[in-house]
Amino acid sequence: FAQWHYPFENKEIFERRFPADFISEAVDQTRGWFYSLIAISTLLFHKAPYKNVIVLGHVQDKEGRKMSKSKGNAVDPMDALKKHGADAIRWYFYENSAPWLPNRFHDDAVQEGQRKFMGTLWNTYAFFVLYANIDKFDATQHTLDYEKLSVMDKWCLSRLNTMVKEVDSDLSHYRVTEAAKALETFVDELSNWYVRRCRSRFWTKGMEQDKVNAYMTLYTALVTTAKAAAPMIPFMTESIYQNLVRSIDKDAPESVHLCDFPQANEAYIDAALEKNMGEVLEIVVLGRAARNAQGRVLLYADKITPAMRAAMDETARRRQIQDDYNQAHGIVPKTIVKSIRDLIEISASPTPERKGKNGVKMTRQELAREIEKLESQMRKAAHMMEYEYAAVLRDEIIRLRAEAEKK
Repeated sequence: FAQWHYPFENKEIFERRFPADFISEAVDQTRGWFYSLIAISTLLFHKAPYKNVIVLGHVQDKEGRKMSKSKGNAVDPMDALKKHGADAIRWYFYENSAPWLPNRFHDDAVQEGQRKFMGTLWNTYAFFVLYANIDKFDATQHTLDYEKLSVMDKWCLSRLNTMVKEVDSDLSHYRVTEAAKALETFVDELSNWYVRRCRSRFWTKGMEQDKVNAYMTLYTALVTTAKAAAPMIPFMTESIYQNLVRSIDKDAPESVHLCDFPQANEAYIDAALEKNMGEVLEIVVLGRAARNAQGRVLLYADKITPAMRAAMDETARRRQIQDDYNQAHGIVPKTIVKSIRDLIEISASPTPERKGKNGVKMTRQELAREIEKLESQMRKAAHMMEYEYAAVLRDEIIRLRAEAEKK
């Protein structure tokens, strides 16, 4: 009330804004600012001056000790900002623990959160940009037709809208950490499940409907996630928004921070589909854990538990379903890539003979090892904005994959 010089003036403004929706300070203000405000407000207006309080725990060092200049364990905020960036530090405090608990602030903790969420989000965005530039994909020229989407697309949109619903609800109730966890979980699934399972759709030649669906689904997920995460990582989301939205739609809001917060589309939420896909994800996680436990070596039959066998059988069944889908839609799975040196030979001969050791025809294993080299060159060309050259590489890769499938 003092900032408005109430009750001597600005009575309407004060009454419209009082009490405040929330206030926030460190826990040591419980008997200070928090108490002073509520005591004065109760005496003058017979009610609390705020509706919600977010109490912040103290920031500690890596060993859990209170930071102090005399102890030499204090962190200069400006040095931390220069080293990690504002977004990474903001994200650490949002995601690490509940706001009212102490936070152990150190470089490793900040970098871990930066890698798990921000790095994953940026890599997924970079994947989209890479292939969208190669194909000259413009999202404003296409629409998202839900009825034509694949199961993976529908699952992605369902998880996206579930995430938006959760984040909106959590932020509305000041559950900051829960909102951050929901964002982190979705971005992990988007990158490590949707993109991994759908990469071959972006590699196909031309612009068939299935490829358009994949582009539009990933585009929608990235833009919506940027809007939902904007309050937490304002700079990264602004960069993503400017490149994905403003670069192709000048009528869009100037900034992601001028956009409305996304609203969940209930029609896209399929709880049964999310549950079923969640079971598949659990099987994959179990399979990876079993593989890692065995040091990435083949398991002997007498060491395979019933749970492992069930996971392996389910994985094989779903792989067969994916293979049938690929064959029906003319999608060639990832198998081979070659190096830049081969492109010189390719340009001289439209159908070069692939040779392995001793000049004999390459085995499937040799082709599998070679594939990573050419794919790496294609990514490098795209990152260097040599998109036409990257497109030539991709077309050659597709042809070589088709040859490898005949082996």
